Amino acid sequence: MNRGRHIERTTVALRSLLVLLALLGSGCATAPDGALALELGGGPVLRAPEPGGLGRSLAARQLVSLQVGGKSLVFQAQIEASTKHLRLAGLDPLGRRVVTLDWRRGKLEVTAAEPLRQALDGRRLLAYLVFIYWPESEVRKSLSGGKWQLHVSANSRELRRGTSTLIQVDYATGWSQAWQHRTRMKHFGQQFTLTINSILLP
Repeated sequence: MNRGRHIERTTVALRSLLVLLALLGSGCATAPDGALALELGGGPVLRAPEPGGLGRSLAARQLVSLQVGGKSLVFQAQIEASTKHLRLAGLDPLGRRVVTLDWRRGKLEVTAAEPLRQALDGRRLLAYLVFIYWPESEVRKSLSGGKWQLHVSANSRELRRGTSTLIQVDYATGWSQAWQHRTRMKHFGQQFTLTINSILLP
């Protein structure tokens, strides 16, 4: 590969990652009972459920597209989940592993490459994962306080405060098939959209 082109691709990839960091950082919060808390951005906090709350064991590969400010970033995620443990590996646009989340009961460990190490809070990333994929009953139990309401239909779920929607998730073929099809999450507070194309692995 031409060296100049390689440097250009690397620079673009780094800039894209920094955009992602701005949306996934600052996720630090504490649940009312001191449990692991997951901030969704814009106010609401999830009290982290157990990894087993997903209700199944699985392995999935995802292609994730982030649209923000008229620009797009595409990256990959590899997820392994069991009743006691969830691991997520994130790959940058050049295919390099840049972040790994290991989540066990009451504990989240994040391993990140520079320059993500200081800027990325894995709890924000985990919060979006839980909100999109965990069963409705688990998400409802996890919501802290009474200001935010979860509204669910056959192909969508929304997080609202009064008549204002903060987050909207649309499932192409319904929530039960989300791990095998396309899902789109819009965050109106932070003005970005995630489109996730997911496939289950054998």
